[in-house]
Amino acid sequence: MTRTLISLLVLLPIAVVVAWRLGFETQRGIAVSIGYVVGSAVSWWGIFYQRHTLIHRPERFSSAMIIDFGVKLLVVLIGGIVLRYVPELGAKCDWRAFLLTFATISMVVLLFGTADTLSGRTSSTTPEQNPAQSS
Repeated sequence: MTRTLISLLVLLPIAVVVAWRLGFETQRGIAVSIGYVVGSAVSWWGIFYQRHTLIHRPERFSSAMIIDFGVKLLVVLIGGIVLRYVPELGAKCDWRAFLLTFATISMVVLLFGTADTLSGRTSSTTPEQNPAQSS
C-alpha cells in the first residue's frame, strides 16, 4: 500500500493548488476538492477490496477488479448526473471539474494500487506442501 498512499499524498497538494488557482469558493474549486475526496475514497476502498480478495479468495481476483470498476463507474455516473441536473448542487459545484478530478484520481490510484497489490502477492504454500494436491 506504500505506492498507493504516496500517490494520494502527491496528488493532494496538486489538487489543493488547482482548487486554489480556480478559487476555493468557486464552482470549479469546490468541484476539484469534492472530486479528489470522493475519488480517493472510492479508489482506496477498491484497492482494499482487491487486496482482501487476493488474500482470502485469490480465484475471485478478476471479479474484485470488475466490481471495483463497476463501483467507480456507478459513483461517477451518479455524481455527474446529480451535479448536472440538480440545480441547487450544480450552482455550487461544476460537474465537469468533478468528473475530470474523479477520473484522474481514480486512474492514478488504480495504477499504483494494483501494482502494490500484485507486487505483495506471495504464495504461502508450494504445490509440494499443499495436502489437497497430493496424488
